[in-house]
Amino acid sequence: MGLEPRVFAFVSDGEPSVENNLRWQKDSLWIDSSLLERMSPRLLAILAVRNYMEQEIWRRYLPLLLLVGVTALALSFAAASFLQRLFGENILWHLTHIFVIPLFLEIPSLLREYVRRRADEETLQRLAEPETVLLAMEKAVEESYRNGETDKRLQSMLKRLNRVRAKAGEPPLTLEQIKAQAGEPLHREEEEQLLTVNTAPQEEG
Repeated sequence: MGLEPRVFAFVSDGEPSVENNLRWQKDSLWIDSSLLERMSPRLLAILAVRNYMEQEIWRRYLPLLLLVGVTALALSFAAASFLQRLFGENILWHLTHIFVIPLFLEIPSLLREYVRRRADEETLQRLAEPETVLLAMEKAVEESYRNGETDKRLQSMLKRLNRVRAKAGEPPLTLEQIKAQAGEPLHREEEEQLLTVNTAPQEEG
């Protein structure tokens, strides 16, 4: 990563995902200040390193993705125009709508998934601390749940965690286990604390 990054804290803007609350801007890392209170700096550092690697890998593949996309579209349009002049009907254009365009739209998500796999593998190799990496990823899912992240997004994070756990020879975790380990979501804790304050007996004046 070169020079030591500068670390700054910011007040939460409502983003529930721990991963998205570790934000790189060039060589500066911005961290949600509430995470610094709930997670150890070591685990946050591991997640930040993984995020940095993911961004770097994505930047390497992005030009290739654009090149492949532009080339595929250019070839499709050229072939469609040729067939239209030859047969008087744009058969390939209909086939492009049915098969090529949906596949093309799926490529970015497939590439993003591949980049995540590469980032996870490189993180494990460079840090050589699989147990700590797994713990960091597990805590990220737990804290994201406590922050109010959706089940759909939690399932995606859990799938990524379980893939790394499988590489480390560990059994998979379920979303129910994650929620049980995490405890009550933060908004429920705040509501309970507020209820306790409001129902506390008033001191006699």
